[in-house]
Amino acid sequence: MSKREEVLQRLAVATGFRYPLRWADDRTTLGDYDGRDLTIEVFNIPSNRQRAFFGELRQLRRELEDEFGRPVPFVFHTPEVTARHYAHLFAELRGAEITGILTIVLAPGGVGETPELAGHLYVLLERAA
Repeated sequence: MSKREEVLQRLAVATGFRYPLRWADDRTTLGDYDGRDLTIEVFNIPSNRQRAFFGELRQLRRELEDEFGRPVPFVFHTPEVTARHYAHLFAELRGAEITGILTIVLAPGGVGETPELAGHLYVLLERAA
């Protein structure tokens, strides 16, 4: 995983995968400003959630600033703007099939010799840019 992919993953985890994220690119982000090469776009985020988003990421934003040596700018797109100008970035999901193997690693120290997993497994599927 590249550094940029790892940063997006950390941000997605920190925000509970609620909003699609991507690094801004030259095709869709216009203008020349300091930090353009580090800009992260956040899609489908209502205006009234943007301040809370920054609050949730306060510590992670500091870590990113330390890693990159300067602040990482964020550009927000409301759901209306996302639908109007960025719909082409998101595939329409009409059906899905999940294949592969799910591995759950349990730490030692459980009761008995064979660990047991009880309850339900929920999978949250999100569209990403």
